[in-house]
Amino acid sequence: MNAGARILVVDDERSMREFLEIFLRREGYEVTTAEDVASGRLQLENEEFDVVISDIQMPDGSGLDLLKFAREHAPAAMVVMITAFGTPANTREAFKRGAFDFIEKPFKNDDVLTVVRNATEQRRLVIENQSLKRSLRQQSYHFGYF
Repeated sequence: MNAGARILVVDDERSMREFLEIFLRREGYEVTTAEDVASGRLQLENEEFDVVISDIQMPDGSGLDLLKFAREHAPAAMVVMITAFGTPANTREAFKRGAFDFIEKPFKNDDVLTVVRNATEQRRLVIENQSLKRSLRQQSYHFGYF
């Protein structure tokens, strides 16, 4: 199920980026990392990802801004926000902007894995749904229903 799923990890803490990269690679995911919001945006402009995991507080901006950028430039990507400074307001704002899920640091490895598995499955279902809709439109057009 994980084979080929691509994840972008954006976090200013090097140790967190490296940990998530190693951990998720061991689970069969392809992982790319970025150290700040600007680098995350660049990655999203140039590559396609199934899941984006982003810290909220980074030196060059907010992960919430990256979330907004992802919704505009990579709308099918599932975005998971992580933070050591979780507040109800941050959580509400993340979901309001379209986050798939929200994880507070420190977290359990199994919790991250569950969220990532759910996100990749949701992404797969979204892509499958879009494909089926396209197929139905083509069939309807072919048979003169449109």
